Amino acid sequence: MQKQRRRYPTDVSDKEWAIMRELIPERTWYPNLQEPSHTAREMLNAIRYRTRTGVAWRSLPHDLPPWSTVFKTYQKWVREGVLEAAHDALRRRVRRAEGRSEEPTAAILDSQSVKSTDVGGPCGFDAGKKGEGAKATSGGRRTRNVDGCGGDRSLGAGP
Repeated sequence: MQKQRRRYPTDVSDKEWAIMRELIPERTWYPNLQEPSHTAREMLNAIRYRTRTGVAWRSLPHDLPPWSTVFKTYQKWVREGVLEAAHDALRRRVRRAEGRSEEPTAAILDSQSVKSTDVGGPCGFDAGKKGEGAKATSGGRRTRNVDGCGGDRSLGAGP
């Protein structure tokens, strides 16, 4: 039996767990090995805590399951597609409750959400950046200023 601990704000509520229970598999127990001492709900609580707070795996609080157990469970659920399937099922449920189609028909991506590559090449030479401090800022630059109504109040370039 698990010992009781104080709840964290990131813990799954009973109402949330009633929905998630069918999406998250219970821990597997093999009779010749030690029975799992932490439930799937407690593993999900620990994963949610780490995701929300951004702490390192090794910095999980001591009243949650051991970080290595949580990390291995997380890796297993990612590898088996459990977390993605749960996310997709919950998204469909929310969209259905809002009276929308279960699957989105459009998406918006911007350059800050999606990186084009993780590989950086050699840096090139930019002759325009050879100047010294204030001398370099006086010519050839354009500053844009837009008022609240969308009007352009550009400041001209250079001298």
